[in-house]
Amino acid sequence: VTGEKFVNFWLHCEHLLVDGGKMAKSKGNFYALRDILDRGYNPTALRYFYISSDYRKKLDFTFSALDAAAKSVERIYEFLRRVRTAAGEGANNIGLLIETCHRGFREAMDDDLNSPKAMAEIFTFINEVNKIIDEGRLSKEDSGKVIELMLDLDRVLGLKMETALVEKELADEIKHLIEERNRARCEKNFARSDEIRDILNSKG
Repeated sequence: VTGEKFVNFWLHCEHLLVDGGKMAKSKGNFYALRDILDRGYNPTALRYFYISSDYRKKLDFTFSALDAAAKSVERIYEFLRRVRTAAGEGANNIGLLIETCHRGFREAMDDDLNSPKAMAEIFTFINEVNKIIDEGRLSKEDSGKVIELMLDLDRVLGLKMETALVEKELADEIKHLIEERNRARCEKNFARSDEIRDILNSKG
């Protein structure tokens, strides 16, 4: 129809259930994507929910399960924020942890797209790196390597992990602008104060 190749692989997933039963408008348990988003859920939570289960197995949609998925995504985001600000003395085992996680993730995905096991590899890695951060041993250089790995894995997962880093950068920028505006107002530099106000407005 389009003259373009559609996909490389076609997968038939098992059925999606809702609260343990078939989804149907007559049962009042029919949800479109817009219904989920209108309830305030981030699309990445729904994506995580889908990849947290084997595609060959039935997946039971519940809002409690979606809440759990949202918390898992936030846990990953919070981990990236912690890593980004780490500036410890350095850990000699970070390279091995990165290599082990990358290999485990790849082997899981090569095993008939075993995404639950792949995610388990990531969370094992997160737990180990968090211990290193708690001990003050994650250096700035190592933090860059950890972030690089996570973003590389996210090219497969599509959980928009880079937003956790961008949000932090934006938050820091906003904080500095507010501090500068307060100083400008104290110094009666109203032209600069108004200029910063316009910048803040443009960023929402």
